[in-house]
Amino acid sequence: LYHHSDVVAGYFRDTHAFEWTCCDSSSIIEAIGNYVERGGRPYDNAFYSPSACSRDQCAIMAFGQGNRIDFGYDGDVVYHEFTHGIVDVTANLDMFIIDRELGISYEPGALNEGYADYFSATISGDPRLADYVSGGGGGGEASLRDLSSGLVCPSDLFGQIHADGTIWGGALWTVRERIGAEKADAVAFAALLTLSPTATLDEAATLVVSTAEMLDALDDSDRAAVTAVMEERGLLGCRRIVPIEEGRAHGGYSGVEFATGSLGAGVVPLHYSVEIPVDATSLTIRIRNLTPAGVYDLYLRTGAPVTYIGPRTPGLIGDTSFEAARVVALREGTDYPLPRCQTLYMALRATELNTAGQSIYTIAAEIERSGDPSAECPVILDDAGMDPDAGTPEDAGVEVDAGTEPPADDGGCGCRILGAGAPDPASSAAGLGLFALLMWRRGGRR
Repeated sequence: LYHHSDVVAGYFRDTHAFEWTCCDSSSIIEAIGNYVERGGRPYDNAFYSPSACSRDQCAIMAFGQGNRIDFGYDGDVVYHEFTHGIVDVTANLDMFIIDRELGISYEPGALNEGYADYFSATISGDPRLADYVSGGGGGGEASLRDLSSGLVCPSDLFGQIHADGTIWGGALWTVRERIGAEKADAVAFAALLTLSPTATLDEAATLVVSTAEMLDALDDSDRAAVTAVMEERGLLGCRRIVPIEEGRAHGGYSGVEFATGSLGAGVVPLHYSVEIPVDATSLTIRIRNLTPAGVYDLYLRTGAPVTYIGPRTPGLIGDTSFEAARVVALREGTDYPLPRCQTLYMALRATELNTAGQSIYTIAAEIERSGDPSAECPVILDDAGMDPDAGTPEDAGVEVDAGTEPPADDGGCGCRILGAGAPDPASSAAGLGLFALLMWRRGGRR
């Protein structure tokens, strides 16, 4: 543990001329080996806890000696946790934010995990992380996360910070493969220094591209490569609306109780969409919980995303909703008819998150088609019951209020919700089998 702490501290000092500092009285991260909790029981995890300078306490990295392995033996884990300290004193990324349109977003936390994964991988020169921990201490080919997996946004979003952080860390690793470690590390670290605490994946990708444009160490081909990677990974312009692919069950995560369950009114972090073809005869939406906990209401809206309306029940506005949804079928004759030739948007609300705890699920869509080549799109009436393609309201003899304009789109919410004093987001989800390592934060914020 001491050796690997010295290696990662030396990397940031020698490569980026950055010396980690904490409170006025100390510049040392306390590294705790054989960490235990709750009556001395083995602790199967590792974490970074930020500084609390009001008590003259500098930051802590803690590594449990678990039931099967010692987390302090894995260099990747040490590098990862130390990088959380670097992120803490530079970008100071929040765990989550609230988007006025879609609700709770954990993208700042995902960026934190992605940066920690990337710098851990670049120090070791290996995109496969935590081999020792994943292999139970016995070696082998296992790894906790793999930055060479090629995950993209938004199709591979999961809604959980470690999982979605792999998309960001993987994009930076691909940049490293294209332009070399020295240049990629320089771009990643320079962008981190100016990253907003509330940054989204889109904003981080845009910043990396602009940072590459300004660094003299990169040439035009390097800059083009950086931009190409961000585009290939879907990060430029990415939104948390996952297009459902036929034949694929998309996995998702409920969010944590103190954020999603309260401030987020139970609205899960990801929204979904499906394109309904002209010859569609039915759409079947299947929701399956993969954990003992997990009951979800399904909200549908045609033509625009289901809208988040704040931390109150139900917290969403859509065209229709289905309680405790498992299988929902839409056809021409159903109460909510199949919206052929349109985009159908979906959102889920985890109704028992505060009582039953965190959960994971899959959502899939099956479309049946007639195959009729003469199928035509149905006429879609506007709010006034008119066919918008049949002519202007004046043509139809309807008076127009020329002084009325639609409200301006002022963009997303500038809200910043801090995770002050919040419980660790991963500790209560460890039983899900997804978050076996590297908790993002513990304790209060600086």
